[in-house]
Amino acid sequence: MDSTDIVRNLISVGKYRAAFQALPTADIRRTSSSSQLLKAEVLAIVGDTVNATQVVETLRTLKTLSDVEKSHLEYVRSFIALEQGAFEEELQYLQKSIYHADRAGDLERACWAQFCLGTHLADKPGPDALESLVTSMRNNAIKLGEPKITAALHILVGLIDAK
Repeated sequence: MDSTDIVRNLISVGKYRAAFQALPTADIRRTSSSSQLLKAEVLAIVGDTVNATQVVETLRTLKTLSDVEKSHLEYVRSFIALEQGAFEEELQYLQKSIYHADRAGDLERACWAQFCLGTHLADKPGPDALESLVTSMRNNAIKLGEPKITAALHILVGLIDAK
């Protein structure tokens, strides 16, 4: 298991400080795009939006990003926007992340972006805005078979029902 897998596992269980400490310390220009995105994600989660933004802006200029990486990039941008209080931008970045994740077949990233988007849209009046989102997340969760995603789907449906 390489260091990026360790960081991903630590993030998935909410151990952000340990994930930050486990990040590779190599020169950022020499690491892969996916490793840089993982670093930016951890930085954004722990509130270091300045450094996260620097990494993201560097990567945005690359023309060689795959749809998986574009989805991850938009997902990280949504964290940065959330931290900065730019909620409309956050929603746009989440929608872009879902789009690229769907194109790439990255079900896990699509589900997490759908969950984040759904939690924001749950506050909006009327269930119509969420119906297709929840249906899509449910289909992705079934295909993925990941218990954490299924639990997130149940939490989202509970949030919607509580409104």
